[in-house]
Amino acid sequence: MALLWEHRVWQKIGKHPAVWLIVAITLLGIGCRISMLDHSSADADLFLLPWFEEIRQNGGIAALKEQVGDYNIPYQIIISLLTYLPGEPLHLFKFVSYLFDFGLALSCGSFALALYGRRSPLLFAGVYGAVLLFPTVILNSAVFAQCDSIYACFSVLGLWMLYRRQWVCAYLFFGLAFSFKLQMVLLVPFLLYHYFSTRKYTILCFLLIPGVLYFLSLPALLLGRSWLDPITIYFSQTDTYQRMWMNFPSFWSLVGDNYDLKLTAILLTFGVLLLGFCILLKKRICLLRPALFIKTAAWVVWSCLLFLPAMHERYGYLLDLLLFVAAVLDRSCWVFPAITYTISTITYGFFLFGNGGLSLQFLTLLYLGAYFWYSYRLVFGSSKTPLPGQKAAFPTQKIQEKRTK
Repeated sequence: MALLWEHRVWQKIGKHPAVWLIVAITLLGIGCRISMLDHSSADADLFLLPWFEEIRQNGGIAALKEQVGDYNIPYQIIISLLTYLPGEPLHLFKFVSYLFDFGLALSCGSFALALYGRRSPLLFAGVYGAVLLFPTVILNSAVFAQCDSIYACFSVLGLWMLYRRQWVCAYLFFGLAFSFKLQMVLLVPFLLYHYFSTRKYTILCFLLIPGVLYFLSLPALLLGRSWLDPITIYFSQTDTYQRMWMNFPSFWSLVGDNYDLKLTAILLTFGVLLLGFCILLKKRICLLRPALFIKTAAWVVWSCLLFLPAMHERYGYLLDLLLFVAAVLDRSCWVFPAITYTISTITYGFFLFGNGGLSLQFLTLLYLGAYFWYSYRLVFGSSKTPLPGQKAAFPTQKIQEKRTK
């Protein structure tokens, strides 16, 4: 009897393995996050919790008439709403981030399936589970109590809609991402690449990005806040830390921490991106192809991270996700997310727990080496593992050959 019952259970599981895998991973992800619920980081102690208390003392929603902290108004609205809920403030912050952790995992799984081009429940389950259990994703929300999963979730949804040619919907999601984190601007050069290389939609779609920010900021603006605040808050953030790098394997860690180099760094980044755009046009790289779409987006974000000033460890959050999704499409690219996720985990650990043993300059050389290798493959390489219906994940050479015949 017991053997028969066990056989029936395994038979049912065998019919829908992806569903049971998702359930198991979800429970595991919840357990990992709950186990760190009471851990408080320096970010929480010095910033988030004092902001929460100040907003609560100033009347919750009524506190929106003044800026509290350095996050933009939409996140301040979330904090003001949290002040009305029972429970520990630290737990409330983390529960919001946990919610978006799961949304991010679902978004990445759906985006990967769209790029893959056919239904594969096990592929969705694998991407969902990997994103949900990545150390940096867990540490960001469960230990830092940070909200990077919010802007990353909306950024991935925006890229998914952009790939599906749902232009308005895509830019609404990019607007949501921009409303919560300035780091979304790391994707803007790719959006410009996409617009100029495809010319499938109006450039007016870009106005939806600040438009969504102002729409979400309306409660504070109606209470008397300046209409310039949603933008000036981000300008003030750029001068908060006058360092060339902060616990991040930036190119500038090999040069020097002199903030007078800020303008040079911005111009260098602009030059690298402009060079990439010229190559994109010259080689007629088609961003409508799935592998090139995601790989070019990752390259743009990676370029900004390496050469812009004042980058720190959490800014690599979106890059790691994009490289992982790219590796799902092209198995020969697994080395790149392996390197970036390992370095991100090391830098997270250094900030949170004071680990040591590897110099930042060594990590920078590894990071730069991976970046240049990735750039070379993107421009000149060819994939050995094309997806069904695709001739190559890096098809630029074959496209050129067809045109010359």
